[in-house]
Amino acid sequence: EYVVYVNLAYDKYHFQDVVENGCSPMEFEKYCRRAGLPRFVNNKNTILLIDEIQLSEKIYNSIRSLYSEIDCEVVVTGSYLGQALRDGYFLPDETVSYLYMFPLSCTEFCRIYEKEELLKGMDLFGEGGATAYNELLPPYHIYRQIRGCPEVVRRYREQGDIESCYDVLQSLVETFKRESGYYFQTSKEALLFKTVFPEAIKNMCSEKPCFSLYNQYELDFILVDKDNTVYGVEVKTKDGSPESLRIFIDRHLIDRGIVAKTARGGHGEKFDTIPVFTVGCRFPYVQE
Repeated sequence: EYVVYVNLAYDKYHFQDVVENGCSPMEFEKYCRRAGLPRFVNNKNTILLIDEIQLSEKIYNSIRSLYSEIDCEVVVTGSYLGQALRDGYFLPDETVSYLYMFPLSCTEFCRIYEKEELLKGMDLFGEGGATAYNELLPPYHIYRQIRGCPEVVRRYREQGDIESCYDVLQSLVETFKRESGYYFQTSKEALLFKTVFPEAIKNMCSEKPCFSLYNQYELDFILVDKDNTVYGVEVKTKDGSPESLRIFIDRHLIDRGIVAKTARGGHGEKFDTIPVFTVGCRFPYVQE
């Protein structure tokens, strides 16, 4: 019901005073008054959210004290904690659970457009009508161009313009490059990163990275289900024969072959075809 949000990058109300004065509920009440926040409610209906935690060693090292002195839930977020921990921050074990955050998946992106259930329930092999496929293809094409960073998705939702999203993406890339510099000890390391990082991004966007190699043949994904059935998945963005998949099947390197492409799907003699936007949410690719 209540959120006390503290961003250490912009905090003008001296949250560090709360820590230095013992993390008591009274100190939180004082802070909330200084910051113009609602009255501090010290129970499990309140969440204390501290952002950019890596900027303060003192506050990071007080996580355990915060949790023990107040009754509300405590969430801390930050990036580049690897560098922070290397500089003397301790790990508050036992009282802390870790959650790693990633960009939105295609499934989560579809949820924004209220199409998640449609995605999870559509026929994988083209045996149903074309309605679901036709409704899901446009958001997939948008997702493929802007991906799932929340700020980028928000920009698209507000403006409906993909070109404007690239400005946000460029800003995020520049921020990542700048902040990554904190990891490097020498100018040579930083220069190497600046050279390698753009090329790595280009390679990721080329749709050529693969997971499995057999001689000169490449597969995009190898997946194994709970019954140890091995799936080989080849993503085809253009028409053409999935030659690598055929080789993996003929050599008995996989148990089942899947081609993912912008098509409604179907069953074949050696492999099945599924719509590409179902790859991440419908494994092990059986029709319910």
